[in-house]
Amino acid sequence: MSIVTCLVSVKHFWSACCKTVIRCFGLLLVPTLFGACIHTPITPPVTGHPKVVLPTEIQRNISWTQGQKNLDIAIQHAYRDESVSTHYVRLQGQEPPHYHDRHSLSITVLSGESTIHFADHEVSLFPGDVVLVPKGTFHWAQNNSEEGSVVFVTFTPPFDGKDRRIVSRPDE
Repeated sequence: MSIVTCLVSVKHFWSACCKTVIRCFGLLLVPTLFGACIHTPITPPVTGHPKVVLPTEIQRNISWTQGQKNLDIAIQHAYRDESVSTHYVRLQGQEPPHYHDRHSLSITVLSGESTIHFADHEVSLFPGDVVLVPKGTFHWAQNNSEEGSVVFVTFTPPFDGKDRRIVSRPDE
C-alpha cells in the first residue's frame, strides 16, 4: 500500500468517525488529512413546518380555518412593504394556468407535495424546494397531497391581487 493510499484511507476513516460524532453530538466536524477535526455547530434538521423568519416575528405552523381548507386556493398575507409582499398559499386542488405580467415571484414549499407546470415542462415539488417564476412566465401549480400543500410566496413588486392573466395555453 502506498503512502498516498494510506493517507486517503485515514482521511476516509476520520471522515466516517466525524460523521458518527455529528449524529451523536450535533457538531460539524471537518477532518483534515491527518485526522484532526474542527468543531462547528450545525443547524438541527427541520421537523414539521420550517420556520419563516420575518423582521418582526418568527412564524411556523400556520393555522387554516376549515373554510380555508375547503377552498382550492387559500391565502394568508404575511408581510408587505413598498418593494415586496409575502403570502402563505394553501393549495388543495390546482390553480388555473396564468401569467403575472408585472410581478416576479419565488415559491418555497413548506408542506405537502405539488407540481409546478411551465409552458414546456413540469417539476415535482417537496418541502424545502424553491421555485423562481420571473414576470411574464406561463405557469400554474397543482397539489398532489391529500391534506393540501402550503407554500410561502414572495412577490416583487408587492402583489396587488390584480396581476393574474388566466389563459388556457402558453401562447394566449
